[in-house]
Amino acid sequence: MKGVRLEDVRRAYEARDPSLPELVVALAQTPNLYDDAPEGVLTYNRFIQELRSWSFSYKTDEEKQQYRQSSWAQMEANPEESLLPERLLLHEIVWMLWESQGAYERECLLEIIAICPLKWGPWRALKRIFKEAEQQADIEMMGAMAARLDGAPGNSWENDVSGATVGYMKRRAWRFLRRTGVSFPTAYADHAVEVLRFYTEDSNFNGSWVANHIMFHERGTYGTGFYVWTNNNTSLIKDRAFDEAWKRTPRPLFSLLERAKSERARKFAVEGLKTDFKTVLREVEPSWVARLANVHSATAHEFVVWLLQNVPKFEQASFRTMGLHEAILSLFNSPAQSARTYAAAYARTHARDLPLDDIIQLTNNSNDDVRALAFDLLRDFDPRTEVGLERWGKMLGTTHGHELATEMLATHFGPGELDAAWFKERLLGDEPKVVAFAMEQLLKVHSPRKLGKDFFIELFDDARLGKRAATFAMKKLLASFTGSDLGVAFFKRMLLHPLAKATIREHIAGGKFSASRIDVEFWKAMAHEATWNDSQWVRELKRDDALWASQLSFSDAPTAFAREVLSDVRLFTPQAIGFDWLFELVSSMDSGTSGFARRYMLSALKPSDFAPDGTPEASRLEAGSQRLWDWATEEVDTASPTQNFAVDFIRQRHPQMGPVLLDRELTEGMAMDASFFSFERVKPLLLSEHRRLRALGLEITKWELARWAPSLREIVALCEQGAPEVTAFFEKALLSPDLPEHRTYRLGREQLSVEGVYRFCESSDQDTRRIGMALIAMYDDLAQPKSLFRLTQSPDRQLRAFVVRELWALYRKRGVTSTWEPTSVEFQFSASKNKPNSSQTGPGLRARPDGFPVEEHELRAFLRRELFVVPPAKRSRREADATEEGAPAEAAEQDEQVHRPKPVAARRAKLALIEVVRDLAVDDEGFAKYISPLFIEFMNSKGKSEREACLVALVRINHAHPSLGLWSQTKEAR
Repeated sequence: MKGVRLEDVRRAYEARDPSLPELVVALAQTPNLYDDAPEGVLTYNRFIQELRSWSFSYKTDEEKQQYRQSSWAQMEANPEESLLPERLLLHEIVWMLWESQGAYERECLLEIIAICPLKWGPWRALKRIFKEAEQQADIEMMGAMAARLDGAPGNSWENDVSGATVGYMKRRAWRFLRRTGVSFPTAYADHAVEVLRFYTEDSNFNGSWVANHIMFHERGTYGTGFYVWTNNNTSLIKDRAFDEAWKRTPRPLFSLLERAKSERARKFAVEGLKTDFKTVLREVEPSWVARLANVHSATAHEFVVWLLQNVPKFEQASFRTMGLHEAILSLFNSPAQSARTYAAAYARTHARDLPLDDIIQLTNNSNDDVRALAFDLLRDFDPRTEVGLERWGKMLGTTHGHELATEMLATHFGPGELDAAWFKERLLGDEPKVVAFAMEQLLKVHSPRKLGKDFFIELFDDARLGKRAATFAMKKLLASFTGSDLGVAFFKRMLLHPLAKATIREHIAGGKFSASRIDVEFWKAMAHEATWNDSQWVRELKRDDALWASQLSFSDAPTAFAREVLSDVRLFTPQAIGFDWLFELVSSMDSGTSGFARRYMLSALKPSDFAPDGTPEASRLEAGSQRLWDWATEEVDTASPTQNFAVDFIRQRHPQMGPVLLDRELTEGMAMDASFFSFERVKPLLLSEHRRLRALGLEITKWELARWAPSLREIVALCEQGAPEVTAFFEKALLSPDLPEHRTYRLGREQLSVEGVYRFCESSDQDTRRIGMALIAMYDDLAQPKSLFRLTQSPDRQLRAFVVRELWALYRKRGVTSTWEPTSVEFQFSASKNKPNSSQTGPGLRARPDGFPVEEHELRAFLRRELFVVPPAKRSRREADATEEGAPAEAAEQDEQVHRPKPVAARRAKLALIEVVRDLAVDDEGFAKYISPLFIEFMNSKGKSEREACLVALVRINHAHPSLGLWSQTKEAR
């Protein structure tokens, strides 16, 4: 009971409602109110926290008592401010029950004592009642309280009363009994019985105090507040307290045996009666034995059997006259197996006239002797006319009578009695054995054709149908009738039936009924929730009388199977499904729905299918391709499902890329026209600010660049304006070796012009300049001295260093014979031995130019500027990184075979420039006279390598042109 208020309890008390104890328990279990009072206000929750705090435990008893009393008075004066739970006022109701002393009030109070948790509120009255009952010698009430406290689990989480308080009350209860035994031994047994009879089967006997003292006091295995329990099967009366008091009269034990609520208390009584009152038991009245047989207790019934077997006057032939006949027959359902066996033996001789319905009931008894009796008696009746079909049908559902019922039904009844209606009720039953019998026997008695398809179909509209019977009925129905017999409407309904849809799906998937026979609109409704909600057929089905149909929702639809069916173009063409519906699904935000439509359209649709309505047939491919392109290249920050689909469709319909992605050739009409992918159409993608569009553009360019063969001017513009991954791609396209894997995008030497290559070097973009340097380094004929020297005006120190290096390679003294040629750096490896094959030879060294790259004064000015102005050669972080921030990793991972010149340090560039000028001066005396002063001036450099390079240059020039007298000038400079 939730939401019980104190006012509800009061009204129940005034109305003398029998449910009053349950209301008291419900209110006592309500939690404390939520505490949101301001700081400093005394509330009930804060009061409880203080009582349970460590600091409170260190206070003296006087301080504790003073705090509890003053705080409680303060809270009761302001109950609303203190947030006092209403259960704290239950003591008023409980105390009124005690004071009234009426039959209703006393019965309610005893029940409250037995079931109410020991919570503050009712406990306030219960504790007071315990003391009042002790003073007034109200043994019944005191016994109920003692048994409740003594049998309660120690320190239960649901109790508010401390273990110390409960322990005190238990000791006080035993003290009362002990004093009674000493002062009034004649009343002790009666008082002890009033305590023992209230213990229940859930009582904690092992941890009890009062009960253990009553039964085992003389053992002496107890201390102050605890009792040492030894778990054994010894006598319950051997060490009982006040043994002589129990031997005075059997009346208390008779009373305990009838009224006790626990088996331990009854065993105590039985043992006492058997030990101390054997003579008295010989004279026991039959009426009391009959009354005892009605007590639902194994101990009591075993004692009844003992009496009947050991008291001479109890002759079985006289049980009817003694009034024991019905009592003995009631033992058929006794919790004691020995009592059931005794009842069976008695009935076999003296009660063979048992009613047939009682015999039927006994066939399912758990006792073997009782069942044997029932089966023997049952065989005396005619199976058809006396037992009848209805009774045998009931026995089918029993645990022990099922086999006999099966035998009798199969032997004595035929199709006339076991008709379709009878089997239908068995199939719709909830007993597994009954259902199994019906499944096994139905087709033995009736053929499927005789039963008719409606017999099986109607089962599925009955709410009682179980899964096992449904599977049986559906499989027999599908095996016995063709799809034409059953009809399309049947398959549509059963595809949604919770107990039939799995079997129907299996049937259709196995090709036994073509899914194409069911209209495509049905499958579309099963595949998409919005279509389901709009389906007229679904709305009509949900108005069906069948309970399962009225409760259908889209989650019950075979969505995955429907999508699988729709995906098979052999069953439904794209035109039958409808382009607009598919496109609606593609745009769905549900990943499952969108994914299904994407997969279907990617596999089944042609580019021409996307052409707008009314487009001439000859233009449909171009129009459809353009529509897809417009969707795929839409400039939006976040890609929509439609855009993602269009991108994937274009990739898979590209005439070269598609077969690679799909791992199969594209059939006729599936590929987009190669001419559609023009450089002018793709170029805007390479310049897009959206990475996904650049990625699409680069992927198409990878397959089309060699065919496009754009001008170097256009490539330079793309490298300068595009993202790093675009520049990286064109670098790979221009520098990759002539291998098959690069054929679709590689631009070879025949497509390069000198002017175009040097346009790369003159670019304002560093990465673009790097491509130009790599091309010049890769192709010797591009290293033209005059064009190279023009690049020395660049502010890029790396480019100037590269120019110096190239000039050095052109003009330096080789120091080799004129006929020497190096082997090629391009090795071929043997597949079997993995060794290089160097049989190919290269073209040899590049020819040295006849003249200077520029006029003497320009060369001298360049040398002077480079020697004195070139900064330190440490590379920046941007130059050192393989990729720039934001560039995709695959764009940065260049082919290892791409030829790319390494950056040249400023120191090495200076040395190379000195060597170039030195070799030119050695060959030309006039130039030597013009340039030598600059070498002499740079002899004062603090750089050791530069200073020594100038010294070497002057020595060689002086050796070549002694007339210049450079040696003396050199010594003066040093």
